[in-house]
Amino acid sequence: IVQRAVERGELPADTDVMLLASLPPALMQSQLLLSGRFPDEQLADRIVAQFFSPSGAVSKVILASSQVKANTVKNQPTVEAANGDHDENRNQK
Repeated sequence: IVQRAVERGELPADTDVMLLASLPPALMQSQLLLSGRFPDEQLADRIVAQFFSPSGAVSKVILASSQVKANTVKNQPTVEAANGDHDENRNQK
C-alpha cells in the first residue's frame, strides 16, 4: 500500500516505506499490550484513515514537508551567487 502510494505521488519518493508499513502492526500490538484489549476493525479503520489515506493528517504533513524540502533546494543560491559572482556583476567588471 505504502509503496504504491509513493509510486502514485501521494507520498514523497523518499518516504521510508518499511517504517510507515510497520506502523499498523505496531499500533495494534500496542493496543493489546497497553489496554489488554484485542484490536478491532474500528482501530484498523482509524489507522488507515490517519496514516494511509491521501487526506489523512500524516499524509498531509509528509507531503507538506517534501514540498518545503523541494522549495528549499530549488531556492538555494548557487556557489557563484553566494560569492556575489552574478552574471550581471560579471558584465560590469
